[in-house]
Amino acid sequence: MAAQLLLGLSILVVLHEFGHYLFARMFKIRVEQFYLFFNPKIALFRAKRVNGKWQFRLFAKNVPSRFRKKTNDQGNEIKDEKGNYIFEPIPLEELSDNDWRKYPETTEWGIGWLPFGGYCNIAGMIDENKRANQLSSEPQPWELRSKPAWQRLFVMIGGIIMNLVLGCALFVFFTYHYVGGYIANDDVSKDGIYVYEAGRNLGFETGDKIVTVNGNKIVRFGDAQKTKVLFGSEITVERNGQFIDITLPDTTYRIMQHSGNLFAGNNFPAVVDSVTPNSVAMRSGLQHDDHIIFINDKEIKPKPAVNNSFYDEYNPQIRAIVSRILTNANQTGDIDDCVHAVFLELMEKLQQFNETRGSMGAFISVITRSVALNYCKSNSRKTNELVGDEKLDFLSSPINYHDEFEFDSLVENIVSRLNKEDRLLFTMRYLYHYTPVEIAKALHINRSAVDMRTTRLKNKIKKFLTKGGIII
Repeated sequence: MAAQLLLGLSILVVLHEFGHYLFARMFKIRVEQFYLFFNPKIALFRAKRVNGKWQFRLFAKNVPSRFRKKTNDQGNEIKDEKGNYIFEPIPLEELSDNDWRKYPETTEWGIGWLPFGGYCNIAGMIDENKRANQLSSEPQPWELRSKPAWQRLFVMIGGIIMNLVLGCALFVFFTYHYVGGYIANDDVSKDGIYVYEAGRNLGFETGDKIVTVNGNKIVRFGDAQKTKVLFGSEITVERNGQFIDITLPDTTYRIMQHSGNLFAGNNFPAVVDSVTPNSVAMRSGLQHDDHIIFINDKEIKPKPAVNNSFYDEYNPQIRAIVSRILTNANQTGDIDDCVHAVFLELMEKLQQFNETRGSMGAFISVITRSVALNYCKSNSRKTNELVGDEKLDFLSSPINYHDEFEFDSLVENIVSRLNKEDRLLFTMRYLYHYTPVEIAKALHINRSAVDMRTTRLKNKIKKFLTKGGIII
């Protein structure tokens, strides 16, 4: 978190100072230094273009000042009427070719070591880097003080302008990315909404078409799910040609926290998109655009869609788990059929997902393991052949999706606290179901080392679970 905060502030500082730099260069004003972070006495990194070639220095002392105390003909230092020394620029011909001060027309770029901001050192500007008596000579054309007032103003507020541009750019990006692709309520109204159990308890029914919220017509479907709606509102829906008013209590938000979403806008029937060639589904006569109405005499009602984006996101995870289980059971030819079975199960069980009880990934892992194990059982394979005798008891086939899902989320949280090696071993052994021999080969260690590390891992996880009040 500290590194993320430092990175975010660094980006803001660089963009702010770049605003000053941009306007200065636009008006042909020299920028002597541009630094991220402050660099008292030493800089972590410095770079400057000298005679057309870039020169770089690491952990180098700062370049001395371009100014020196002015002296009279007798060599005595001159002071002004206030007793302050008078400074003058060092003549360039007195500097060596390797001295960066000899090339003031190019900017020195650098990174300091004190992460409290940054600065843009503009020629002819009186700031914390220069004193007025250092600018006692006549103004030069490349200095800020020689420019008209309106140009000086833009240079001074350049950082603020850049901050405003950044804010507008971020606003446009987030609006376009997260809000721009909204779902129109008219599109949802074609098939109506899909209602979860919490919504049914409040009076909604699958197929309802949302018309208004608090008397206002809904254009974006997301407006019917805004936070202010969940703290008490009246929603009018169209049901079978009749308009029905449904009152949401001011405790709706708490209901959602406990029971999940009220409804969803992706209410679609189960329709076959494609059938894998030579699969059991094809041999059974399943075809493109078939509507699935019953599975094992159980009616399949419209569900929230397992759409293409959902498939693309979770298909690799599902296929990996299925592949490991079926490979160990010598059923590799049935992987595609089993993956299809998982997605059919997800269509049936997706309404049980509650984000307050764990992640979608954990929920899908539970269902995938259950379907794959049951798939092997249905083919008369022994379950203990799948992952060996060392399988943890709490990773066997689930009894209840909700309980297993909540428990799997707990395990997922515990695993995130393990070190990198233990997480890798856990993933290979208990998620992807690698055998000890395969793990030993992949990690380039012997079988006994795998057994020893697995035993330590089981004891460590059991200890975490025991602290959480679960006895294994």
